Amino acid sequence: MRSRERRRVYDDDLPKTHDVRYGFLFLFGVVGILVGLYAIGYFAAGNKLPWGTAIGGVDVGGMTPSQARVAVDEGLGSRIEKPLTLLAAGDRYRLKPQRAGMDFDIDASIHTALGGESWDPRHMVRVLLGGAEIDPELVIDEARLDAALATVAAEVRREPRDATVSFASGRPQLVFGRTGQALAVEESKQRLAAAVRSGERTVRLPVAPVEPAITNTEARTFAGTVATRAVSEPVTLRVADTKLTLEPKIFAPVLGTEVVDSDLRLTVDAGRLYQRSRGVIGTLPNAPVKAKILFGKSRPVVIASRTGISVGAKEWAAAVLRAVSREGDERTVAVTTQRTESTFTTKDARELGVRARVATASTRYPTVAVSDLAPAARQLDGALLKPGETLSFLDQVDARRDLQPATLLAATTFDAAFKAGLAVLEHSPTIFYSAQYPLGRDARVRPPNRDLLLRNDSPYGVFFRATVERLRGGGAIVRVDVWSSRYWQIKVRTSNRYQLEKPKVNVVRSPRCRPQPGSPGFAVDVTRVFLRRGERVDSDVTHSEYTRQDRVVCR
Repeated sequence: MRSRERRRVYDDDLPKTHDVRYGFLFLFGVVGILVGLYAIGYFAAGNKLPWGTAIGGVDVGGMTPSQARVAVDEGLGSRIEKPLTLLAAGDRYRLKPQRAGMDFDIDASIHTALGGESWDPRHMVRVLLGGAEIDPELVIDEARLDAALATVAAEVRREPRDATVSFASGRPQLVFGRTGQALAVEESKQRLAAAVRSGERTVRLPVAPVEPAITNTEARTFAGTVATRAVSEPVTLRVADTKLTLEPKIFAPVLGTEVVDSDLRLTVDAGRLYQRSRGVIGTLPNAPVKAKILFGKSRPVVIASRTGISVGAKEWAAAVLRAVSREGDERTVAVTTQRTESTFTTKDARELGVRARVATASTRYPTVAVSDLAPAARQLDGALLKPGETLSFLDQVDARRDLQPATLLAATTFDAAFKAGLAVLEHSPTIFYSAQYPLGRDARVRPPNRDLLLRNDSPYGVFFRATVERLRGGGAIVRVDVWSSRYWQIKVRTSNRYQLEKPKVNVVRSPRCRPQPGSPGFAVDVTRVFLRRGERVDSDVTHSEYTRQDRVVCR
């Protein structure tokens, strides 16, 4: 019996391709459902922001982007246009955000709120689920904001003060430092941005402390160790073969401190130290000696200068600074020296040309003793003016101790200098005219403001010789000679007296009355003509006014 081939029978009695078509139909159905859901979501959400969305506190839920843009612009505009109040270090400041380079990016903020484009499924889901509060996007021009905060930072800034050690009293004393302050700029910028986003009108800006490089503790330690050791005992300075001892009272007051690599270091004021040490330095046996001009038997003579070993201010200070940092026997150090000529050599003195007496003046004082006038004359005697230098009579002669002798000497000095051709920079005539002086050629001084100033405008030196001699019968005569090389020929013309005021007569009936001769008040001008080789070069006028002195008659 023959076997029969079995044939597969399908329920629908379709061909076997039915399996594939069935799969496609299922896929198309799913896609259709999704497309339908997307279409429903698109039309439901549309081009709108999710309900419940707020940008910087402005409700924009359910609005289109264009509607939201208008609402946000109106709601947030005042936040960047109106000024903020800034509080920093106890002071108030004002800042307009927009001028400081801060502005809202509304489009970016709305894009963030949308959660994507209108066709984006994420946007549809967000619309269906609802929105939330978001911060508006803020655009900041860093350069403009930095410039706006720079003014506040400058006002807030207080520089720290390093603690230090002072030696003004001769002993180390702690000078307390101070912590400074500065605006914390980066954090301030963050707070400003947060305030603009949230709508706050007052912003407290942070201020950070700025510590000094040297604290009080560090300075106190320095004072108790290095500084105390520096002034504890004298130092010995070896200059060539000579040892000089310098006591702390000389160098201690000119010590100081400086900050080097955040540490205190000792310093010394070289100029002041050198001045304070002159007495010690002057004892050096081989120091340079300046030339001098002294009056010999009959004329000025030059005393020769001498070359010697000198010590500069910087070298002296460096040696002292090395010595004070040591202890015991190690406080002896060598000073760098050099062999130099004097600052005023024999040649310099001779080139001044002080050879001839170019002017002289003398005044008799019958009622003044030689002993009263001699001290003032000795102070003026030997005064030397180099070309271009000025003589201050009050600097040369101490008028504070005894004013009358100084004034009497000033009158004679002025007359001699006047005839010698010295420039008169400051001059006051006597109050009452006295016939013992040439008319209009007297002078008076009174410290501290009434001086006699004379300047040497010639190319030669000017040497003053002042002497006092006893008059026969009592009193004294003052003589002032001016020595130089003859440069000017001086001619003097004196005007007539004018603005005359006759003295009055006062009768006094008293046993204490002292009779007094009167003298008129008047004005006078003295013209001085400067000649060189017979040719007129210049002229000047000295104006003097004398006060009336009334006559006193005793009865």
